[in-house]
Amino acid sequence: MLDLKDMAMSALAAPVLGKYIQPYGKLEALNINSAQKRIVIQVLPKGEERSITLTVCGGAIISAEGKQFFTWESAVVSRPWIEQLAKDFLPGKRIVVPAAAAAILSKAL
Repeated sequence: MLDLKDMAMSALAAPVLGKYIQPYGKLEALNINSAQKRIVIQVLPKGEERSITLTVCGGAIISAEGKQFFTWESAVVSRPWIEQLAKDFLPGKRIVVPAAAAAILSKAL
């Protein structure tokens, strides 16, 4: 169950994340669990009838090379081929995140 802080952070982060997901689909849900360092994202990809659920564990924000990166220990995707794609093309398990998203996530995790 989400606590009030996690609910507030999820509500703050959803519009920011939704903006970046918009070209690919619609953000349907975002739940941050800071105690478990887990983020669950549900997205309906454009042209698809079923949503995809992404569960990220051990998330953190790091600064390197003058940029902010989101890193994670593990990720599970409801579609195995997407999970494998992420493993193959996101070496080091990190992605560049905008400053606004980094600020929200660093407070949440």
